[in-house]
Amino acid sequence: METYRSNFIDETGHKYGHLTVIKPTKTPDGRTGWLCKCDCGNTKIVRGSDLRMGRITSCGAGCPYKHSYSYIDETGNKYGRLTVLYRSSKSLNQKVY
Repeated sequence: METYRSNFIDETGHKYGHLTVIKPTKTPDGRTGWLCKCDCGNTKIVRGSDLRMGRITSCGAGCPYKHSYSYIDETGNKYGRLTVLYRSSKSLNQKVY
């Protein structure tokens, strides 16, 4: 069994977005990481701080869940005399219109 720092936070079994933490492991650069399984079935090694801060919530590119937590569905909401019809497929600087 590998040894970890005294301030090691055991994330085993925790769920972050679509990722479920399976076990501790090492990242390619030798740092402490977590082997996670995505709801889509893929696995990914993620740093604990990225999980806790919400920076990574799915396995990444090509995952059908990649952006599902990133946007609030505003369809049908009214703002003054404007009604939201749909989310535009165009975005600028990762902003949704």
